Amino acid sequence: VSSIVLCENGSAPQISQNQIFNNENAGINCTTGSDSKIWQNTIYNNDFGITISDNSAPLIKSNIIVAHQNIGVAINDAEASPEIGYNNVWSNTAADYFGAAADVGNMTTTNFNGDASDTFFNISMDPKFVNAGVLNFELLSSSPCLEAADPANPASVAIVGARPDIGALEYSGS
Repeated sequence: VSSIVLCENGSAPQISQNQIFNNENAGINCTTGSDSKIWQNTIYNNDFGITISDNSAPLIKSNIIVAHQNIGVAINDAEASPEIGYNNVWSNTAADYFGAAADVGNMTTTNFNGDASDTFFNISMDPKFVNAGVLNFELLSSSPCLEAADPANPASVAIVGARPDIGALEYSGS
């Protein structure tokens, strides 16, 4: 079984506001020079969340990447140069990150909400879904993902509140 989303051969698609789940391989695979823009997605319970190889340089911002059987974000090539920021990468079986720059995933500061984050404002916390067991990835009012996404809002999502939320779904307040 291949990846749900395969970005290859220099492609540069924008992948935003998707819910990608229960795949037997990577939710998103960026390879052979892909410069994808991966913004505001919820990627849940795949073998890998996002894999990156072969000189790819995706922008990975404001995604929830949780509960994968292997690694959340796997960078399998020293020449790959992803930009990884404002994500919630949490509870991935083997590791949250593999092959990422030393500062990625190293909680040394806090984000807009005062939660522990790395220098790129990635957090590693339970996203607090309404009910992931039945694939309801709406956020609860106590979610650390609320108003913690990239304030530049590169995916141009309709914001409910002062800032965009991490993940595919904006909290509706109900």
